[in-house]
Amino acid sequence: MSDVRRDKVGRPDGQPEVFTHDPGHDSVRNVYSRSDTRHFAQMPCCAPMSAMGDIADIEQVKYRYLRALDTKHWDDFADTLTEDVVGRYGESVGEDHHFTSRDELVAFMRNSLGPEILTEHRVNHPEITVGGDEARATWYLQDRVIAPAFNFMLIGAAFYHDRYRRTDRGWKICETGYDRTYDASMSLEALNFKVKAGRALNI
Repeated sequence: MSDVRRDKVGRPDGQPEVFTHDPGHDSVRNVYSRSDTRHFAQMPCCAPMSAMGDIADIEQVKYRYLRALDTKHWDDFADTLTEDVVGRYGESVGEDHHFTSRDELVAFMRNSLGPEILTEHRVNHPEITVGGDEARATWYLQDRVIAPAFNFMLIGAAFYHDRYRRTDRGWKICETGYDRTYDASMSLEALNFKVKAGRALNI
């Protein structure tokens, strides 16, 4: 649970009230006055509700970014980014990758992760801070890249560091990148490893 504090509002004794966001119920509730619903009903709660709505929207953008990346829906992937997005992807197999536009970033992903490459990206533990029309987020990433033609698989973990911007078409990612905690590569040749692409992929 996270606390949202609003000073000297609604309490008859003038003390600050505290609200908690319960992710399981997606609601804001007053933790002080169970009986005095009069004051709770009159209390302005638009600000905390708006912030939680922004956080939910930002989470959806990130999930859509990863879904589109792994299923190779490149138009959907591009739609999660601002035109001037900055991409800073940490080292993987000895290389860093940096981009300063949406077209450049999308073209790299499309060319590098073609039909012969299978990927899996999962994020959790979001830490999201919203300030006006901008936001920052840290996500814990676990990923896997499989290249069957080369008998190669990469697994790893990292922390994404993103910035988001509110636009007239909703929240978009304006900067994204990660720093690895580790990556490990292996040959599939001796594992009798068999894999086939599923119908979710846009190939």
